[in-house]
This record gives sequence, C-alpha cells and structure tokens, in this order.
Amino acid sequence: MRDRALAVGCAVIEVDADPEITAQPTTNPGVPLRADRLAYVMFTSGSTGVPKGVAVTHGNIVALVADHRWRNGNHDRVLFHSPHAFDAATYEIWVPLLSGGRVVLAPGELDARGLARLVSAHGVTAVFITTALFNLFAEEAPDCFAGLREVWTGGEAASLKAFEQVLAHCPGTEVVHVYGPTETTTFATCRPMAEGSGAAPIGRPMDNMRGYVLDEHLTPVPPGCPVSCTWPVPVWRAATSVGRG
Repeated sequence: MRDRALAVGCAVIEVDADPEITAQPTTNPGVPLRADRLAYVMFTSGSTGVPKGVAVTHGNIVALVADHRWRNGNHDRVLFHSPHAFDAATYEIWVPLLSGGRVVLAPGELDARGLARLVSAHGVTAVFITTALFNLFAEEAPDCFAGLREVWTGGEAASLKAFEQVLAHCPGTEVVHVYGPTETTTFATCRPMAEGSGAAPIGRPMDNMRGYVLDEHLTPVPPGCPVSCTWPVPVWRAATSVGRG
C-alpha cells in the first residue's frame, strides 16, 4: 500500500521506521481522557448518501454501552465478526468488555454453519448481523441461530419472512430489529420481533436517544398524525436524531 499511497500524493508514515516516532518513550504519556474526545472517525455515506466522516467520542460509546438492554445477561459473550472499520464493531467490542463480558473472535468470514459451530463451541450468547446476511442465513439454515440468546439485525429494509423463519426454528432466541445510522453511534432504535407480528417496525429509541418522525419537508410530525411513505424517503432516513454522536 505504501507505493500506491505515494502515487496518489498521500503522506506515508512508517511507524516502525520513522526516527521521530521510534525515539518516543514507550511509557504511558499520561494524556488526560475526556468524554468529549474522539474515539474514532468513520467514513460513511450515512443517511445522506454523501460520503463524510462521522466523529464518535468516548462519551458516545459509553452512552451506547449504558443502555439497559445489555444488562440482561444475554450479551455476556458477543461474537466479533464485523470489520473493525464497520460501526457494528463498536457494539461487538465495547458492549461486552465494558459490561464484564467476553468477546468471541470469529476466525474468518462468517457463514451459517460457521456461526452455529461458534455458538456451540464457545457459548456465544449474542450476535449482530446485517440485514442482508440475516436474510441469507434465514433462507439457507434458519436454525443456525439456535443457542443464541439474542440476535440483533438491521441496516436495510427488513424481510418479515426471514424473521418468521428464524423465530420458528429458534424458539429460545430473541430476534431484535434494530435501526441506526453511523451518526448515532451504531444503534438508535430497536424492536424485539415475535411470530405473527405482521410487520417489522424499527421500534422505539434506545436509552440516551430521541426519535423524531418527519414529513417530506423534514418537519416534525405532531403525535397522532398519520404519515405514509415508501422506502427510501427522507422520512425514513431522518427518523432518528443524533443523540449519541
């Protein structure tokens, strides 16, 4: 990557070879950490369709971890299978670690049977999986989620058929439909699903979040007023506020 980066005019810092860096002490620099300082910047199209950097602070991550939904024991052993540059990794790493749980590392790309083996061998209790992958697993092997206490899935318009298949084959597993752009630090709203629900709503705001329903002019809709929309429209894309990030 070094030569490719130089070819397009990017500055390259070689950590192991830069004399200024290697001369620095290896002891703790003692830099104070505040909640409003950045934990990471993630580049995403987000809810606008225009690539941009989303700045997430340490406080934003702690606010996500503080949600009461993680305190039921179902997230004691979370599977870490997402790329670390994908915001789902924020949940996969910090929810269990900051709650006294464990992170179970997937050895590579995840498939349905591989998931079932990891759950059986390592006692994985919870997993987040994108909507596309959830739909695929539900079609190929809906029982692959058996043994998990909770499955959280979201990211695209949900398939009600996929939810029904998984719930029917995994009666002891709670399936949660989750929604949230990167700007809200991974998750913003959620809704546990049940057989025969007839719909897959995005649910209600999680702790430390606020949800807004907007009309086609991005104006808040008063309580009780009906709003009709089809996917995708601004009403859906702007359904939640930036409460954590």
